Amino acid sequence: MKVDAAIRLVHLEEKSESLLTELSDGERQRVMIAKAFVQDTPIIILDEPTAHLDLPNRVEIMLLLHKLAHETGKCIVISTHELDIALQAADRIWLMTTGKGVEVGVPEDLVLNGNFSEAFMNNNFIFNPSNGNFSMNYRLTKEVEVSGDKTRMYWTLRALARAGYAAVSKADKKIVVESDCWKIGNQQVDSIEKLLLVISDK
Repeated sequence: MKVDAAIRLVHLEEKSESLLTELSDGERQRVMIAKAFVQDTPIIILDEPTAHLDLPNRVEIMLLLHKLAHETGKCIVISTHELDIALQAADRIWLMTTGKGVEVGVPEDLVLNGNFSEAFMNNNFIFNPSNGNFSMNYRLTKEVEVSGDKTRMYWTLRALARAGYAAVSKADKKIVVESDCWKIGNQQVDSIEKLLLVISDK
């Protein structure tokens, strides 16, 4: 593959005459990817290609690699600690585990068969197989019953967990999440911040 073609692949045509010092971190990483493609090998191995990048650039690089793998037919192998992004972008994952060696498979299979949960078992955080997220493992010492709007309830439960509340099906403290407010007992508030203040007083 020629240099010009590699530059087009990573969408850096406008930067082709720029000095390396004039490029952003994300652009520099794309230059490294273009350099790998110029070598024109069937397999490209990249070590932590998203290291030291901010979130938008991490996502952009992973999407770019996924796109290039499918468009060029090359096998792109990367090492990464960006597990949440890898679960979305990788077609296949080699999951290094303690004791069991390397588990290989489609990301969704590794989640559903419990390999991800087992590999990242920790007292401080848990892997949630329902959404592929890692969550802090808070010490939940209080109970609350929550119902209502699904999206707003998700963020409400996150805030309540941080405050030490476990969501259960029946509890003395009840919160109803509406589309524009939160109701707790005979009180109504318009933000999660105010909800936390009210529930801490009860």
